[in-house]
Amino acid sequence: MTAGQSATGVMPALDWLTGLASRDAFSRQVDQADRDRDRFAIAVIAIDHFADVNRQLGYNAADDLLRVLGRVLAEQSSVAAVAGRLGGAKFGLLKLQILDRPIEGWLEPIVASLRTAIGTWTFDQIDDSGGCAVRPELLVGAAAGCSCQVWQEAELALQVAADDPLGRPVVEFVPDDPSFVELGRRQRIGEEVSAALRAGSLSAAASRVEPIGGGGPDWQWLRLEARVPSPDRLAATAVTAALGTTLSPGLARQVERWLLEEAEAMLAGASCQLRLTVPLGQRLTSGRPLAERLIPDLERCGIPPSRLLFEVDETILVDSGRRARELGRQLEAVGSGLVVADSDGSWRAWRAVEGLAALYVRPHRELVEAAASGGPADRILDAMAANAEAADRELIAPACCVPERALADHGFGYVERGLVADAWSLTAPRHDPAEPA
Repeated sequence: MTAGQSATGVMPALDWLTGLASRDAFSRQVDQADRDRDRFAIAVIAIDHFADVNRQLGYNAADDLLRVLGRVLAEQSSVAAVAGRLGGAKFGLLKLQILDRPIEGWLEPIVASLRTAIGTWTFDQIDDSGGCAVRPELLVGAAAGCSCQVWQEAELALQVAADDPLGRPVVEFVPDDPSFVELGRRQRIGEEVSAALRAGSLSAAASRVEPIGGGGPDWQWLRLEARVPSPDRLAATAVTAALGTTLSPGLARQVERWLLEEAEAMLAGASCQLRLTVPLGQRLTSGRPLAERLIPDLERCGIPPSRLLFEVDETILVDSGRRARELGRQLEAVGSGLVVADSDGSWRAWRAVEGLAALYVRPHRELVEAAASGGPADRILDAMAANAEAADRELIAPACCVPERALADHGFGYVERGLVADAWSLTAPRHDPAEPA
């Protein structure tokens, strides 16, 4: 018997905790509205960071919060409206025959009632210190139309609401809104990356990292990228950049593991001394500490850690605090190290990097290009170079249109060359043009 199924094998019509329609019953109502072809609206309502409520206050308090919201939504049920619990801390509200009535006008009093109920619940959780450990916030996504697609569009609106910088109480699905266009792009990238992993068609690209002015060591240094075969140029080139912001944590982890395995194969088969930089994108604060997963992967692959560097975006380091420093120390202990990528030179960012065992810093490309024209960016870059020198770090210039002489004047020791689609083609030894290959 599957979870949620009754002894007779029939899915229950009511959610056991809140008394609202179950997800299955809610879905049947949406299917019926689709067949009727009358215009209807769906609102998907969620509690942001509900896991914090469970963790900080316990499951009993969390269940009580869900029951409180369920009672408010139950008051909205009628012949033309259905409220259901879709799972976890997510609820659905279906309004039939909404016609041309604005969605926000319909939802505004409902959202206000839900927030009042949350406020009362929060007051009841006040502890001996006079405060509550968490303050639950509502996220609401809504859409209207005449087909089952409305539910999916409301879910998309909920995703946009989670990242909405304006903090709107309700986000309505608008297909040509830039937020929804960007969300669609991210989803396409995720789908293509997932399909490429399943089909084994993901490929490694690389940019060469070279000393400015030539010369230097006789080994090669490459920064790996992951690419998918796609007619969408953006999807084909942005997989690694999407690791931390676009792909789901699970999918990002799969790509990182794939990159590590690719690095192992390249190091084993290279006909020259090779050093590789592997980007990491998963949030260091999510789940088990990244070091606890990364170090065993290194040991299992058998890659000499001294031949590898791991690149982490500066924004991830800023958000990760102690865990980022822990990762840096563990990598340093095994002979590897960190590259801080896309640094913007801000004080908050420098504080995050200050105690980090990082060997290299790569400033953001826009900052490097703006500094070439002088002005504030020029002073920011000079300060970054001075700080890097004081911390015994070196600057890597991203692939950009700034002359090497200007990069050297700003204190850069290395520069990335343009991305090459076939990383393996870069692993052959380099030869002096005057000498026979």
